[in-house]
Amino acid sequence: EVRVAFPQYELPMALLEKELPPFVAASWKRCAAAWELVGGDTPADLQPLLEQESFARFGGETLTLAEGARRGLREDPRTQGAEDLVDLMADAAEAQRMLKDVLAEGSHWSRAQLNDPEGVPHDAEARSWLSTGSDVAPNAVHHDPGVEDRHVAFEKAKRMQRRYEAKPTPSELTDLSRLTLTFFTAAVAASGLRRLFERFEVLWLDNHFRDPVPLGYRAMALGVRQHVSAQGDLLPTGQFQSIKRHHISEITVRLRPMRDVELNDETHSMQELRALLSRCGVLPQHLDGVLARVLASFAFTEGQALREADRELARVVKHFADNFKALGVEGQFLTEDLADELADHALISGLPQARIAEILLAVPNLNEKRAVRTRRVALVNEVAQRLARYVGVTFEDLFEALLSDLRELPRDA
Repeated sequence: EVRVAFPQYELPMALLEKELPPFVAASWKRCAAAWELVGGDTPADLQPLLEQESFARFGGETLTLAEGARRGLREDPRTQGAEDLVDLMADAAEAQRMLKDVLAEGSHWSRAQLNDPEGVPHDAEARSWLSTGSDVAPNAVHHDPGVEDRHVAFEKAKRMQRRYEAKPTPSELTDLSRLTLTFFTAAVAASGLRRLFERFEVLWLDNHFRDPVPLGYRAMALGVRQHVSAQGDLLPTGQFQSIKRHHISEITVRLRPMRDVELNDETHSMQELRALLSRCGVLPQHLDGVLARVLASFAFTEGQALREADRELARVVKHFADNFKALGVEGQFLTEDLADELADHALISGLPQARIAEILLAVPNLNEKRAVRTRRVALVNEVAQRLARYVGVTFEDLFEALLSDLRELPRDA
């Protein structure tokens, strides 16, 4: 993962393997203790949260991730309606206002503009609002960190940019508009979750109560789609067309004991991890991107690896198809080679061959080239095995002898 996103770095794996596991284990231990407090005397209250499966959209249909995988489907891209960063920031501000208006209708907090961290510090009381039992998310602390800063958003988009892409893709940023809801008990959180489903169009839910994030923190992340008013093309009348386009916001659902651990632990932990990566030669502007990928490896399940391999292969193939002429001959060869490499990686990850072949249809003749190479490798293996049986030596001995002969061949000056 790091090599694909940051090919300029060769991280010292021996150092990371020594330093990271104890650090992650200590964080998990602290989070486990907080999780015990969440259950308390009524662990049954946790069951609705633990039984809620993560879900997403597959071809426009809402399915659990397990069901999507069973059907061999690829998750719909999590992308915004706007593509330009300026438009995205304007949409995010409107989506933030709409979210707060639904959750805290008529309150001073819902009308407050909290996008300036200098005017309203991140820990200011004005950023939080406690709901009542009759509100959409009952008896929860609603926290508005403000819409993401434009420069920070651009840096995030750059970190997500693949090495073969000419420019970042800001439309992939789904956390420009965001809110955090902290519930005091699991039972109230389960009730609040049901109400959120009723009031919002939830495109996806990542349940980290059930599957904790790499450092052990537990929460839920919901992708909520709303439609915002935007400015369209200039009309002959001299006025701009009014249009609607979707914008996705993220709502994080937390429980109070877990939130306390994160607030007390996360800042210090992240500083230590960044210091470790700095010692490994990672530049400051790349620390967050490299850190995210290193940590993700600790919680990378087979299902996640499969989905990631599918997404990355589909992404590079789409890039090839969308930019075929602009790439030129050399760029086409390089992108085809990368698609071939990612296809091999997807095959190792367990993605079905039929699915890989379907994705590669957009790259002319690549399926045929891969089929010829597979037959060639199979033929060479068969010949090697027959030769080994004929002369009475093992394949390993034969291979070592071949390498020795190659080293003795004359070389060009």
